[in-house]
Amino acid sequence: FTRASRIAHYIYPRIKVSVPMSSYGTRDSTLYAWAARPGSPIDVVGFSLFAGFDGARSLDTHLRVAQRWMQQFPKPKEHWVFAAGGYPLVHGEENQLRTIWGVLAWATAEVPIKGLVVYEAGDYNSVRGLRAAGGRLRPATGAILRAEKGLRAGTQ
Repeated sequence: FTRASRIAHYIYPRIKVSVPMSSYGTRDSTLYAWAARPGSPIDVVGFSLFAGFDGARSLDTHLRVAQRWMQQFPKPKEHWVFAAGGYPLVHGEENQLRTIWGVLAWATAEVPIKGLVVYEAGDYNSVRGLRAAGGRLRPATGAILRAEKGLRAGTQ
């Protein structure tokens, strides 16, 4: 990561090099502590936050772990949620909506988090999409649009 960051910054100094966290175990904890510390060559730290096949239990655990990690540093680096979503075919579309809404609510309350990407747009090659394979928009899409409108209004 250090070498890749050095090369990326050499080629384009304004580029932001990031490291994603997605397993929340010992290895990610160590990687996070290194990447998020002042002076590391990493500019942005990101999280992947999904309801697991056990439902919200793993998501809640990951949110608490991510929050604890961010609290290690008084002036944390920029953070993003690189991927947030649910599995509508496993847990239902309402739970997909609740998962995304919960991650949005958590992320907007965390000062270091500067952005969030909802993953995925369509169900053509996966089972997480906001648009079902038949083209219908799932309920989570409306929630995302409401959140975007509310966040935009809040910054004016």
